[in-house]
Amino acid sequence: MGLKGKRHKADIPAGTLLDEAASRLKAAGITPARAEAEILLAAVLEIPRQRLVGETGAAGVSREQGRRFSRLVGRRATGEPSAYLAGEKEFYGRPFLVRRGVLVPRPETETLVEGVLQWIRGHCVGANLRVRPCRAGRTHGSAPTRERDGEMNADVGAIHESPLQQTNTETILRAADLGSGSGCIAVTLACEIPSLRIDAVERSGRAARIARENARRLGVLGRVRVRRAEMIRFLVSAPVASYDLVVSNPPYVAESELGSLDRSVRDFEPMEALVAGPTGLDFLWRIIDKAGWAIRPGGLLALEVGLDQADKAATIARDVGCWRMACILNDLSGIPRGVLLERLSPDGTEP
Repeated sequence: MGLKGKRHKADIPAGTLLDEAASRLKAAGITPARAEAEILLAAVLEIPRQRLVGETGAAGVSREQGRRFSRLVGRRATGEPSAYLAGEKEFYGRPFLVRRGVLVPRPETETLVEGVLQWIRGHCVGANLRVRPCRAGRTHGSAPTRERDGEMNADVGAIHESPLQQTNTETILRAADLGSGSGCIAVTLACEIPSLRIDAVERSGRAARIARENARRLGVLGRVRVRRAEMIRFLVSAPVASYDLVVSNPPYVAESELGSLDRSVRDFEPMEALVAGPTGLDFLWRIIDKAGWAIRPGGLLALEVGLDQADKAATIARDVGCWRMACILNDLSGIPRGVLLERLSPDGTEP
């Protein structure tokens, strides 16, 4: 039973297994090797990684668990992401189910979520957000403030509720997450904003099923509506001004950059969720161009972007003409990784 029960003479010390696995992973170029080994062993033992780290001195692992762990380490050494091997990945403090065919949630996307939450706090009076301070390390170089310068097979054309529906106690926010994947953005926003109703739009049937399961596991399935559709078609099929907020982590890798991606990404993660044409801007351009139809004046379009793409996204928004750049979001390294665009009124003025 390993860590879950009484230690037997045949058990292998967890610390020994972790040391051997870390050396094996390091030799294969996997870093941080020790942390990766801990993730995999915790998955085998079905315990939180924090408990494993705290008990390795006295803990034992059964022979069968040790063999399973060794097989996972071997697969990780070939580059297969630990999130796929463990079956889940933490995102914004919550465990998300992850499988092959779904993009692995990343810290850059947490930056986008944090920016959206701060924007809602400052702009949506009456919106019900959970009371929790921003966690340490989440302050961005550019805060989301105004710049001084300037069911599963639901039909795409189904009726959307009106934006900013007012109840007796709160404002209902209507949102869409384009290219939802595992649902990490949509589900997190629903968990953080009880007054949010969000459409998680995903073309892949496999990914849509995983997004739906994550919404169920985290208790927000009643407010996260998984919509299986191509994201641009969904946008242009929506009634005008259907949403207060549209958010997306779209594909943004240029075809020429594929060779430079880490093998764990290039060889295992879904290309359709990563690559966006020769320049990497195909989806960003199409979303910025079409989203103005579906977002009410004063609403928000929030996009994750690749390296050196924030200024390009701002240029696209300026050329489209119905957006005002609210801010650029920096990740923890100070690199711009997200843009927040506010929808202008039809006459080109701020609402």
